[in-house]
Amino acid sequence: MADTELNSKTPFDRTEKTIKGYGPTHPSGKWPGGAKVAVSFCLNYEEGGEYSIRNGDKFHQRDFHEYENRLTSDMPRVGIVDPAMESQYSYGSRAGVWRIYEAFRKRDMTLTLYGVAAALKCNPKVTQLAVKYGFECGSHGSRWIQHATITPEEEAAQIREGIKIWASQGPVPVGWFLGRPSKLSAYLVHEEYKKAGLPPLTWWSDLYVDDVPHWRPRPGGKKDEGMLCLPYSYDNNDFKFSQPAGWRSPKIYEDHLIAAFDELWAEAERSGTDKMMTIGLHCRVIGKPGRIGALERFLDHLKAKGAWVTTRQNIAEHWMKLYPYDPETAW
Repeated sequence: MADTELNSKTPFDRTEKTIKGYGPTHPSGKWPGGAKVAVSFCLNYEEGGEYSIRNGDKFHQRDFHEYENRLTSDMPRVGIVDPAMESQYSYGSRAGVWRIYEAFRKRDMTLTLYGVAAALKCNPKVTQLAVKYGFECGSHGSRWIQHATITPEEEAAQIREGIKIWASQGPVPVGWFLGRPSKLSAYLVHEEYKKAGLPPLTWWSDLYVDDVPHWRPRPGGKKDEGMLCLPYSYDNNDFKFSQPAGWRSPKIYEDHLIAAFDELWAEAERSGTDKMMTIGLHCRVIGKPGRIGALERFLDHLKAKGAWVTTRQNIAEHWMKLYPYDPETAW
């Protein structure tokens, strides 16, 4: 097939259609059990895959931490090992992840593990127990880095390495969220999956544009090949505990999550269109003793309300059945 017959759009193209979105009304999720809101928890597992001199980088990770001010965090110490930063990340892999797993397990709730492959290679028990507990395994890339700073060839090689690591530990993810993508990331991931003989991806989450899923043309795909976007969220993200203007206490975080969920539920009841809510978690952040209780109380609120707490794969499969890909209406 000639290249001109393939879709050349990227998921990051900004057009009149992507700005408008669904407009005043959007399709309803029609979630199982009469739930008005589908809730997706995404546990970002990055510990060991972040910027590190030990990983061959020129400097260490400088954000998502609990010391120093913004000025010094923006000035990487080139060539200097930073044990303080490394050990903050290691708290997540040593203690935080297990505290979070237990919070979901004892409530018989599920989550999506956004795993950085290089991090999981250091701690395969995280993947093994996620599979055992019935959690979804989604990919957060091979390394937790800015993918726009490497060549397409290097990014493709990293994707291949990530697939290899995942395959050695459990199911190769059907969905991806890089967080720091390049403009070619979506295309490269799809292409490497195809080269590896894997089924196509079910979902992609490197956009933050809505409260429900939507379709976009698959980059480099044929006209009838779409890519379902399940929007991610920084709004409900625990990383704000590490920001100067972020969550100043667990109570504020808990109140915000409850307020966001209750508003989505009320909107769904008024309009008849069910919503979706995404909560981003980090092992080294919400996994701290002073914060985990806020997450647990929110989980209890969801259970009492009757929310559909589920995986991104389940949401994607449900949406696809209701609203199959239509190249004429995709953004």
